[in-house]
Amino acid sequence: MLPVLQVDSGTTEALKARLLSGIKPACSRTFVQADLAVAGQLTQHLAQAGLDDQRPIAWIAEGLIGYLTVDQGDRMLADMLAVSAPGSKLIATAPPTPQQRIEMRERVGGMEEG
Repeated sequence: MLPVLQVDSGTTEALKARLLSGIKPACSRTFVQADLAVAGQLTQHLAQAGLDDQRPIAWIAEGLIGYLTVDQGDRMLADMLAVSAPGSKLIATAPPTPQQRIEMRERVGGMEEG
């Protein structure tokens, strides 16, 4: 089983930790907080988290990529690739684009966005 590294800005980590407390994990999960607008911070924090770049890793970037500039997203992916052993995996989700939000509202009959 691959160890899991979750990269995020930290805004939701307290909630996730509270929701997951008391649940026995099926794998090791390490949260790595980084300001991806700051060049080099991700790789520095990965080293501090004890990343073993000789072992495959599963990366989780939930909703994160949609909040980054193109340059920040490119740098994040390049940093992850630089320290990922063969066999590593990336799981990433992105929020809908403004156009996708419009199309979703149209499909559900003009419901108000919350």
